[in-house]
Amino acid sequence: MGVVLGLPDVTYHRSLPLLLGVEGGIALWLSLALGVQWLFYGVLGLWGMAAAIVKFTYFPTFGSGLIMMGVALLIWAVLWRVERAPVEVTALRQEREALRGARAASLTLLWCFPVTFQPPQTVVRVPLQQTMVLVWGLGVVRLGRRLLGDDLGWSWPVSAVLGALVAGLITGSLAWPWLLPVAMTLGLGAWLVTAYKLGVTTVVGLSVGGAAYAVLVWRLGVMLLAQPAVRRLAHVCHLRGGRALLEHITHWTAFTMMALSLGIPLAQYGVFIPQVAFVLALGTGMAFWGLAAQRYQRHLHRYLVLESGMLGGVLMYSWGFHATPGPLPAHWQALLSAPGLGLTCVLLSAALWSIARMVQRFLETTELSAYPAANLRRYLFDVPGHTRSLPPGRARLMHPRSLGGSPRRRLRQDAAVADLRFVRRLQW
Repeated sequence: MGVVLGLPDVTYHRSLPLLLGVEGGIALWLSLALGVQWLFYGVLGLWGMAAAIVKFTYFPTFGSGLIMMGVALLIWAVLWRVERAPVEVTALRQEREALRGARAASLTLLWCFPVTFQPPQTVVRVPLQQTMVLVWGLGVVRLGRRLLGDDLGWSWPVSAVLGALVAGLITGSLAWPWLLPVAMTLGLGAWLVTAYKLGVTTVVGLSVGGAAYAVLVWRLGVMLLAQPAVRRLAHVCHLRGGRALLEHITHWTAFTMMALSLGIPLAQYGVFIPQVAFVLALGTGMAFWGLAAQRYQRHLHRYLVLESGMLGGVLMYSWGFHATPGPLPAHWQALLSAPGLGLTCVLLSAALWSIARMVQRFLETTELSAYPAANLRRYLFDVPGHTRSLPPGRARLMHPRSLGGSPRRRLRQDAAVADLRFVRRLQW
């Protein structure tokens, strides 16, 4: 075999891959029978050389990495089958191999390599994991090279989807949460290339697709992570990872994709070239940040919703009154010195103030209507019990003896409603 590999053209010998495959099979039998891990590395090396020779002999053109992604997925399936053995069976095998190793402690290969008699799972697990990551990495490199070229066939998005699937499986199998953004990025690439093949060729159109993908992936991830069936499936597939950490990574990856989907069209077209599709992308971003603010209660998302609305208003004004051909500095000077820009900002501020007042009134009405009837009855009729939960000065003013006249009538008319609003505002 060494003489054949040393020849100038190894692809000339058609039977060489078969020879390498047979030698790999013999090495596999020896590695599993003797429990030697380095022999299994030799098996993978021999089979890898055979696959490379077949590739360069019969498929000399560079592909999109579809075969490599399929091989990586096949390796994961083999690993899942290996790790599926029950704990009791694994313990019995380890005990048997330990007894065999104690009996043949002096046995060596080639007079220098000791025979350890490790269990088959221990022999194949780490080499297969390393091979899976290596093959997946080579497939990602192929995807990148093909993306930089001119011809993108339908095999590219299929390979990218398989790559995203394998990256997700590696994330759970090896507990590498940092690989989850890579899986989401591969899925985004497949999404955008599919849209491009279907006729979406503009930057702003692809930005709308990227924004929609970010929202869909984040919402789908949140929903799936909360499902008990998904957790059971992850346990069956031997996938690990914390739900909170995975949701955190998914959210901030989608956040970055959304920011890029909005920033790239602005950098490409500016604020003076009308792009109606960008309004759809901006609305999708506002929806994403609004839902994220509702779930995570962060001020950043709320400010981004407001700033996106302000940006939309300014863009509408710029597209309506300053979308004329001319040099860019003149456009900016005219926009910044235009009195209509100030009026637009004032109107937007008034609209925001009106929305804030409406929200405040809605919250007050909701709190008053949702207040329990028993507590309202206590406020209206049980004055001493109500004053126990108030500050000392306020309690003295609300006490029946300090009100004069008819305490129950005064409470019913004035003090009860005013004090209920006072307590609610303190809680708010």
